[in-house]
Amino acid sequence: MFAALIGMMAAAVAAAGNAPPAPASPPPAGATAPAQPVDTDPMHKVECRRIEETGTRLGAKRVCMTREEWATVARDARSMTEDVQTRGSSARTPGL
Repeated sequence: MFAALIGMMAAAVAAAGNAPPAPASPPPAGATAPAQPVDTDPMHKVECRRIEETGTRLGAKRVCMTREEWATVARDARSMTEDVQTRGSSARTPGL
């Protein structure tokens, strides 16, 4: 169940438009590119994980996000689990 929650949350994060912007066109020949600042924050490092899908024999799916996004997914999954445990399974089901 946790893997399914992680998969749903990963899809939600990806669909939310958190993708990096498209790279700009390359500079003309002979021009020097300005120095890019190096991002040393470890929370911005991309980390890939294999997510097992329940009910399939096809194996796992590889999902890549920053550590910050993985922390958000884990926090949201934990919150959803706590809500279901404290309020019951219909807490997040609209219309029931």
